[in-house]
Amino acid sequence: MLTCSKTTSPRRWQLLLSVLCMALVILSGTISATHSHQQSADDHGSCSLCVTAHAVAQVAATPAQVVIVRLFQSLIPTAPITRPRTFIHAELYTRPPPVRAHNA
Repeated sequence: MLTCSKTTSPRRWQLLLSVLCMALVILSGTISATHSHQQSADDHGSCSLCVTAHAVAQVAATPAQVVIVRLFQSLIPTAPITRPRTFIHAELYTRPPPVRAHNA
């Protein structure tokens, strides 16, 4: 089993490179956030910053799984359903005269 008792610290060029990368990320984020065009200018297609802003990786979300569960429960009514029985009688109701079939 190999053990290393000597701890390695980052070298000077590694520190400078990491600081440079962080500065580039902050600078590009600031430029992207403050970037704008004139009100009348519709030339976003020729602006490389606008084109790259809309050309990001599209994240595809997994579709939600639909779980269908059928639950059956027998329902027993507590009392029978009663409906009022009404008879509507119209005294002035007259039916139309019967139709006579004509043999021609």
